[in-house]
Parts: sequence; structure tokens; C-alpha cells
Amino acid sequence: MSQGSKTWIRVYGQFEAIHCWPNAPKSEKYLAHPHRHLFCVELRIEVYHNDRDLEFYAVKKWLTNALLAMSKPLKTSCEMYAEKIAILFEQKYGVGRSLVVCVSEDGLEGVIYEHY
Repeated sequence: MSQGSKTWIRVYGQFEAIHCWPNAPKSEKYLAHPHRHLFCVELRIEVYHNDRDLEFYAVKKWLTNALLAMSKPLKTSCEMYAEKIAILFEQKYGVGRSLVVCVSEDGLEGVIYEHY
């Protein structure tokens, strides 16, 4: 790879979950009650060479399995889901790679979590 550049792979997944935000502000109090979303996830992972340093189909399979565990009702947020995905990624693939985890509710509003 060229000096001064970075290459990333990206994979997508989704999971349906019921969650709530117990500490929601009064203006958004409905969020304190359990409600359903289709959470959309994008993972961007730094790779170190251009010959499938990480096979993105294998990472996609891993992500699909990891997301299955996320579908339980939780008192959590997109930010918490993103952090959990980053932790699970490091447990599987090790530390040291830059990682971006995007989690959105229904493919709309969400969070971008950068981990390096």
C-alpha cells in the first residue's frame, strides 16, 4: 500500500431488537419505554495489505453471528451497541486495528464509534 494511505474493509449487518432508554429526557420520554428498532450496523476495519488481510466475507459471517446475541431486550443505546461490537471484534481479531462501528436505528439516526 502507498505510504501515507490507509485501506479499510467494510461489512454490514442488522438485527431487530426491543430496547429502551430509562434516563430519556422529558421531551423524549417515550424512549424510556420498550420499543422496537431494526438496528443497522456498518463495520469499517483497517487492513494492512491489499491481499485480503482480513477476508470480508469471513468478517461478515462473524458479524452476523455476533449480532444475533444483540437481539435480546436491553436498556441500551446505539452508542452502547457500537462499543459492545468493538469489544467483540477485538476478542475475535485482536487489538491494534483502527475500527469504525456505525449503528443506526432503522437505517436513519445513529452513532459513529471510532476505536483505535
